[in-house]
Amino acid sequence: MKGRPILVAIATALVLVMSSVVMAAPPQGKVLVFHNTGSAKNPGVPIEISVDALPVHLAHGDELVIDADGTATPGHGGRKDVEATFGDTLTSWPTSGWVEGIGWFDNDWDLVSPRTWTMGDDLHVEDQATHPGANRNDIHNCPPGLFWDPTVIDYDGSFRDGQLVDVDLETGWDFAGASGPDPAMKFFDSNNNGFWDDGEDIVLDSDSDGTVG
Repeated sequence: MKGRPILVAIATALVLVMSSVVMAAPPQGKVLVFHNTGSAKNPGVPIEISVDALPVHLAHGDELVIDADGTATPGHGGRKDVEATFGDTLTSWPTSGWVEGIGWFDNDWDLVSPRTWTMGDDLHVEDQATHPGANRNDIHNCPPGLFWDPTVIDYDGSFRDGQLVDVDLETGWDFAGASGPDPAMKFFDSNNNGFWDDGEDIVLDSDSDGTVG
């Protein structure tokens, strides 16, 4: 009986910790896709859909907009943030050189298969020229540490301080010696400078045709 109060206290603490973790993770909610309308006049438009509906839309030929607002929010942004239009040319990574500082966290890689982008993956930027306070060390830095690498996308709120980058997209360097960038991960180079700039649309080119939609 003497140990029961201690066990109850421990159990209560565990429940509180688990509850805080659940509450801290935002709901997956909606995602952005370029929707194929089948119309010759307006063949594709960006729309928001439920995550649960994503497989059906991809099977229909729609393409996932991984992110449309850069570091403005940790989410994908909204339809108003999408700059690309249906048929626009997409640019692939790597782009060579240390310019963008964009890193991919392939959180569910099985250590065997070629890397592919999935909804649980994250992106951040660590270029100090464009984001003072960032740190080019291939590690995600966030408060309360000295440095802060802005988040591009973190659908499920899983980012943590000290998390290691898996793939440096700009150079194509894979820190595990694996397949490197997912060939389907591309961006709309709105200013045609050859590099991804904060806020440019990142699209999963599902049909590998190098264009939006």
